[in-house]
Amino acid sequence: MKKVTITFILVDDHPVVRDGMEAMLLSEEDFESYGTAADADEALTLVRAKPPDVVLTDVRMPRGDGFQLLNALHAEFPEVKVIMLAGSPLSAERDEAKEAGARGYVSKSVQLEKLVDMVRLVISDPEAFVEDVSDEAPTILSAREIQVLKAFAAGKTREEVAAELGVGTETVKTHTRLIMKKLDVPNTLSAVTTALRLGLIR
Repeated sequence: MKKVTITFILVDDHPVVRDGMEAMLLSEEDFESYGTAADADEALTLVRAKPPDVVLTDVRMPRGDGFQLLNALHAEFPEVKVIMLAGSPLSAERDEAKEAGARGYVSKSVQLEKLVDMVRLVISDPEAFVEDVSDEAPTILSAREIQVLKAFAAGKTREEVAAELGVGTETVKTHTRLIMKKLDVPNTLSAVTTALRLGLIR
């Protein structure tokens, strides 16, 4: 009887993290690496050459972040499962990852045994979503508040944000006040800066 092997590609822009995590996974007899990549483009090249069972990717990378890779894989290789690895896991980002089609959102500092179990679960259960989150943000923003902040971060005016979201400017004002209160900041610019620092938006 042929032994079942779980194949993977690991994506991270830090060589030490990338190589170390690959070596840890390869310590499991049934895990096989199809290579490592430093960014989304490199990862796509590897997947196109030889699609693995699962791609484990860093969320934040300077050249093509994990969400860009997730979207590309979801469109081109829907059978490849994606688990996102976060340095500072946040529930808002986890929700975004899940909505975008990821099968997991896990801390980079997760113990090897737990990560291995998570990968196996994702492979064996088509409905499984694995997660390991510990919020650092003072208060997690709602999905709509995240949308408002992303629009402001893109340089849009209050009127443009209202038009984009299909709401009135007073509604945007209300969202903005709630955002500033939750993040404990005095203005919109500070809210955007704080949200970027906390990883609530990219």
